[in-house]
Amino acid sequence: MLHTAGHQPLRLALFSALIAAAVGLGGCATETPEVATPGPGADTAQTTLRAGEAVTTDGQIARILGPRAFVMTEPGLLGGQEILVLHPAGVTYEQGARVQITGQAQPFDASVVRADYGIDLTPDFITGYKDRPVILAKEIDLVRGT
Repeated sequence: MLHTAGHQPLRLALFSALIAAAVGLGGCATETPEVATPGPGADTAQTTLRAGEAVTTDGQIARILGPRAFVMTEPGLLGGQEILVLHPAGVTYEQGARVQITGQAQPFDASVVRADYGIDLTPDFITGYKDRPVILAKEIDLVRGT
């Protein structure tokens, strides 16, 4: 193969294009990505959660509703609205604790919350949460140093 200075930029451009295409295609085979929500002090807030969407966020336990459910506040999630967190294994932290939640967003269903989690919900609570998602937590960890 003859190497001349005139063909070097063309080869470099073709090589760069091949590398860019290979890197771009590498992300095409991913499964449903985990959603990283902005933390406190972030400039943007995630204002929606879709059912089935993976969620990892941290916040403060505002109210404990029962042994397997609590309400959490997190300014960067859902525009700062409270969010109901359900954890089948049980809640072991106290009100006011800062925790990190990993789980999945689900639509709020009062009958499921009552039946599966044993929580007696008031009509006002049901009205306030009927159009909001809940997080079905797989893991809840205490955030240290806060």
